[in-house]
Amino acid sequence: MISIALPFVLRLSKDERRVFQQNQYPGIELRYADKTDEELRESVEHEVDDRIRHYEQAAERAKGLVSLGGSLAFGPADQPRERQIAAGIEYFTKVREHQQQVKAAIAKLEQANRKMSR
Repeated sequence: MISIALPFVLRLSKDERRVFQQNQYPGIELRYADKTDEELRESVEHEVDDRIRHYEQAAERAKGLVSLGGSLAFGPADQPRERQIAAGIEYFTKVREHQQQVKAAIAKLEQANRKMSR
């Protein structure tokens, strides 16, 4: 099997360009790509504080379900705040790195597309 990559120029109408520019990369989440370490920490701390508050306010029988929300990034909601923050920073630092790679790849493709359209 032979694989061939062909570059192409995408021509968009004025309306299509407007929609694309409003939602620059539909379906691609890049909100963490440009966050600083401090902004990332503040975001994680805010999210952890919200999780802990919701967990503490939940009915006893609902706590297990409430604890699941965000557990991939932060761990269980009944863990100590600092442990959840550390887990969240580790998780979202990886997310940020991935988003930065995606953003760089998009920029590279856009640059190649501009060169081809000249």
